Amino acid sequence: MPRGFTYCVYEDDNNGRWGVAVDSDYVDHPERGWVRSADNELYPLPRGWRTRRVVGLDSRGAEQSAVVGVLGAPLWTGAAAQFTFRDSEGTPQLATVIRTEAERRVVVRADPPP
Repeated sequence: MPRGFTYCVYEDDNNGRWGVAVDSDYVDHPERGWVRSADNELYPLPRGWRTRRVVGLDSRGAEQSAVVGVLGAPLWTGAAAQFTFRDSEGTPQLATVIRTEAERRVVVRADPPP
């Protein structure tokens, strides 16, 4: 698998498109829903926003997470129940999905509430 990061499209819950640097090891995993960005004009995901993700348990019972690029990705819809990640030694491991975590946004207000 390649090392480094690849610029990909993250589609938010309101169909907005953002540029996100994704670990190149995971870009070609279709269950994660990533699409390489051919458009360098995409704005980066705003600071303070958190992408949607799935959380799974590995063979040791430790939690692992995977960011999901689109709402229709198999990991997000439940069509895929496992995902691959690399452990600290670089060995591919499997994790079984136990929950999903929705994206979160930071709301900035120009005027403080009264």
